[in-house]
Amino acid sequence: MPNDLYDEEVAPSYISKDDIIKEYNDKILIHQTLISELEEYIAKECLRQDKANQKKIQKWQEDLEAKKAEIQRLELEKNEVDTIINTFYEKDNSKKWRLKNSYCERLDEKLLAHFKNGLLTAYTSSDVLIRQDKVVKILDQMRKIVWK
Repeated sequence: MPNDLYDEEVAPSYISKDDIIKEYNDKILIHQTLISELEEYIAKECLRQDKANQKKIQKWQEDLEAKKAEIQRLELEKNEVDTIINTFYEKDNSKKWRLKNSYCERLDEKLLAHFKNGLLTAYTSSDVLIRQDKVVKILDQMRKIVWK
């Protein structure tokens, strides 16, 4: 149901790029560790030459390829998230990145799409948005009223 009273921020005013990139790096490290373990298992099992081991080895090699593909996917996502944050946010004095002034009104569809159904959906903000320049919702309009 549409809300005529106010909009939600969707894209937060501040975001911690370092924490987001760290999450990706942690996931990549986990997969790299699993790859190392699988390679060790495969090397040990290759020394044994029975048919039962061949099926295990084949399954582990499939898992190995899946893990490598997952690492590539995570690397691509990490780079894309980095690009998104660099496009819409600027480094603040703290560890946080602040939304650029040109996007504070939250009217840019690309920005909103990244947080609504893109890679940054986990970081969506549900805070009430009150725009400073544009009047879109009732609360935006009430901001301009001079109360006596």
